[in-house]
Amino acid sequence: LTLQVSPQFPRPNGEVTVKAASADTDIDVATFTWYVNGKVFQKGKGVTSITTTMGKAGSSTKVSVEVTGTNKKYFSKSTTIRTTNVFLLWESDGYTPPFYKGKALSTYGSTFTVTALPEFFTTTGTRINPKTLVYTWKKNGTIDPDQSGYGKDVYKGRQESYVRGEDEISVLVSTQADDMSSGDTISIVPITPEIVFYENSPLYGII
Repeated sequence: LTLQVSPQFPRPNGEVTVKAASADTDIDVATFTWYVNGKVFQKGKGVTSITTTMGKAGSSTKVSVEVTGTNKKYFSKSTTIRTTNVFLLWESDGYTPPFYKGKALSTYGSTFTVTALPEFFTTTGTRINPKTLVYTWKKNGTIDPDQSGYGKDVYKGRQESYVRGEDEISVLVSTQADDMSSGDTISIVPITPEIVFYENSPLYGII
């Protein structure tokens, strides 16, 4: 008996689906008893999956199942799901006028910086230092080995292609023991720079 968890990286306070699978018996007609954190969550014939809500970041949820087949064959399995989270923030080196209050957008040929902000906690609730985690960065689906590794929570890239409409940057963050992991993906869409003229009015000043 195996348990499949979806999504792969459950978000805090988000829903997660746990599905049972077996190659030894027809579990579609078996009797299931599901437990969440030790309490009966759902039971019945053919209940091969459940959907439950996760707790806050760093919390653990234990899901167990007992299965009795039509041939009286008994199975049991459990898994512990720990919630983690990763946010990605990006900034560009694009130009903005002095005192401009907006964000510099990415343009063709400009460079950008993506910073990962992971929320990983120990079993005692202490937040894990981001510099002690392992980062695997991908650009458009291809791993960048030079910028991936221990403590590398910042990725630097350049928008070089005029054919590709955007750059997809993703990261997989995991602990050194590989007992927790989470990931996130963002798309950075470049724009074509433009020149904007402002009227210097003798009466009202720059408009």
